[in-house]
Formats: sequence, structure tokens, C-alpha cells
Amino acid sequence: MRQRAAPLIVSLLILGCEAEPPAVVASSAQPLTPARTAEVTEPAWTAPIDREGESRLSNAARSEVAKSPVPVLAPSNIALANNAIVTTGPVWAAVSATADGVTFALHASKLAYKYGDIAPVDGDRVLRGAKGFVTAESNIWQASWSEGGVAYSLHVECATAGDGRCADDKFLVDAVESLAHVGGRGARP
Repeated sequence: MRQRAAPLIVSLLILGCEAEPPAVVASSAQPLTPARTAEVTEPAWTAPIDREGESRLSNAARSEVAKSPVPVLAPSNIALANNAIVTTGPVWAAVSATADGVTFALHASKLAYKYGDIAPVDGDRVLRGAKGFVTAESNIWQASWSEGGVAYSLHVECATAGDGRCADDKFLVDAVESLAHVGGRGARP
């Protein structure tokens, strides 16, 4: 009996694999995926370029800043500014630097995704005159805010555990507030 049942079972399995998949019935109460729209803004920047901050960057960094589609903010700390690497893309710019036991990574983008079923949330503090957020994860402090139509996110990480600069958000917030506008699209000379 077992020998006769095996071919029957195999035949049924093959037929089952060739059958059309069951139709998916979507409920009209809730969509399968939320509606998402992409929005690209043109920067509305009013602050002039900080020529002293710009002069601290290397020639290669200044060359990338000139290609940036968004206003570029750079560290005002001389050691970080001197080591800054700037990269750009079609809608974003990034500045990264490491000096004196601190890694600094700033990202700026004029692209935003909006979801129709999720309301925007105001930040819990003021950063550079705008509502923003400050968080910490794994000894990396992050600040995020929007300024002049551009979303910015700054990450600061201390190389050594127990470094007092990463004990709380003071060093990060001071770094955000002291960022130098060094050029990019939307920049006013």
C-alpha cells in the first residue's frame, strides 16, 4: 500500500506546484502598503558663507562643496575642519572628519519621503533655531533638524569609552550650534 501511495502523493504535489497561487484579497479598510511620496526641495538659505570656516577646508573638500546641491555645514573645530572629507550626490552632501579622538559625520539632504498616514513630528528641542532631536545609541550621539529646506543629521562618536565629551549631549549640541556654512547650492556669497 505504501508503494502505491507514494506515486499518488508525488503526483498531487506536482499538480499543487503547477496550480495558480491563490488570489490575494485586499481589504478596503487598510492598504497593503502606505502611500509614500518623495519631495525634493530647493534650499532656501539666507546665511552668508563663513569664509574663515571655508578656508579651513582642504582644496579637495572645497571643490566638493562647490558641487553640492545643498548648503554644506562643516565643523568649526580647526582640527576637524582641516581633516574634513566632503562627498556629494544628486540631492545630498556629507562631511566626515576624525581628530582628537572624535569622529564627526554630517549628512544633508533635500529629499524627503512623506507618508500620507503619518503626521510630521516636531522635535523636542531647538537646534540652530529649528525644532530638532538629539539621541544617543552605542556611545554615538546624533542630532537631526531641518534648516533652510534641508534635513541635517550630525553624528559624533568618541573613540575612547569614558571620554567626557560623550558623557552627555553638551558636546554634540555645541558642535551643532557652531557649524560653519561653507557653501553649496543655495549659498549666498
